[in-house]
Amino acid sequence: MKRKLGLIASKHETIADFWNLVTWNHKFDHDNMVHIRKFIARHNQKIVECTNLSSVVSALRDIQQVGS
Repeated sequence: MKRKLGLIASKHETIADFWNLVTWNHKFDHDNMVHIRKFIARHNQKIVECTNLSSVVSALRDIQQVGS
């Protein structure tokens, strides 16, 4: 984000490039997440959704404990 605001060196990306990436990502999620979830469920895999860093750390701890 700092690069997008011009606070650090740019790689010739613009706010428009950033917005295009965000909208592409949203469209990808909307179009594909239903299929991805069905695929995961068919293969009996657990889905872990993380919304922040602490939930990522917690999920990784859980995985390590299961593997131990």
